This record gives sequence, structure tokens and C-alpha cells, in this order.
Amino acid sequence: MAVDVRREGSSASTLGSLSEFGLSIGKPLSRRALSGFVARYEAAPLRKNAHFVHDLRLRSVA
Repeated sequence: MAVDVRREGSSASTLGSLSEFGLSIGKPLSRRALSGFVARYEAAPLRKNAHFVHDLRLRSVA
């Protein structure tokens, strides 16, 4: 049996919404904290949503 190690997550992955997690409103991140998160996120070998990355970049320099 061959396994594709280039793919992360379950074989039946689905996209969810943040609203499904029941998160409460937190305080905003500082620009420095957001920039650090964006740098680590972009360096990580994860599948990424291009629109999400674009929005993160815009917010980290705004």
C-alpha cells in the first residue's frame, strides 16, 4: 500500500468555519505578534489558503 506523505490531514478532509469552534471575541493581536505568527505560518510546511495568507499579510502591515 502506497502512502502519499506530501498530503497532511485525514484522507477525507473538509474545510470548516471558525464559527464552528465557538470562539469568543478576544483582544486584538499586536502588529508585532501578528507579524511573528504570519512568518511562522508561512514557513510551516502546511497546506495554506491563499486568501487567508493574503489577508494576514495585509493586516500585519496595516
